[in-house]
Amino acid sequence: MNVKVVCSACSRPAPGRTKCMYCGAATREIHTAVVGGDDPAAAVGAKLDAMRAAQLTPAQRKALFDRACDKVVALVEAGRAEEALAAFDEALAIETAPHLLLAKAQHQKQMGRHAPALATLEQALAIDRALVDAWFEKADLLETQGRLPESLAAYDAVLALAPRHARAHCDRGHVLGRMGRLPEALDAYTRALAIDGASLHAWFNKANAEASLGQVGPARDSFRRFLALGPPPGLRAQADYARQMLAKLGG
Repeated sequence: MNVKVVCSACSRPAPGRTKCMYCGAATREIHTAVVGGDDPAAAVGAKLDAMRAAQLTPAQRKALFDRACDKVVALVEAGRAEEALAAFDEALAIETAPHLLLAKAQHQKQMGRHAPALATLEQALAIDRALVDAWFEKADLLETQGRLPESLAAYDAVLALAPRHARAHCDRGHVLGRMGRLPEALDAYTRALAIDGASLHAWFNKANAEASLGQVGPARDSFRRFLALGPPPGLRAQADYARQMLAKLGG
């Protein structure tokens, strides 16, 4: 069985996404058997030429857009990144949908193309300034580029729209920590944990901020809470560091 991510509203595939690029609804996981796939959108280029040559009804345009998005999903799932990128542009030529622009930016980010991804996010936000996930991706990319004040402003935009976005609070704290603003960073981690008490990253970062501020007791407790949650293999280095810090802090 495979775990697939689909739209909770229209049930279309939405691999690796929290919002559907067709309709913008939230996604959900389902367990499905492996099935063979064929290209769901052959000759989209030819259909685009036809669209330019003739006036389409809204229903025809929607059907063409849906087929183009199906092609994007098929190519992404097949790991054909460059072809998927071209397919995004085919779909966007039909409809400049902000959620599709967000999905394209996430794809560009996964390909390591950070500057184009940021430009795509700006396109999405120019259409929909309330697109929370676009602000979040923008903040993350700006931090990756070391543009910390801009990243902080983008995280502030996320939280203005979604005050209970635990990951945004946590990642905002990380930016503040990199800027040397440790008390504010600690407050951000505390806010994240008030929303999601099982956030491994928030407990780990909170512990480090407390240790740096000389708050030995709270730091010990936070490192213990991090380890008690059972960090997965991907966080093995952080788990080893937490144990070393506990020994150092007398815990």
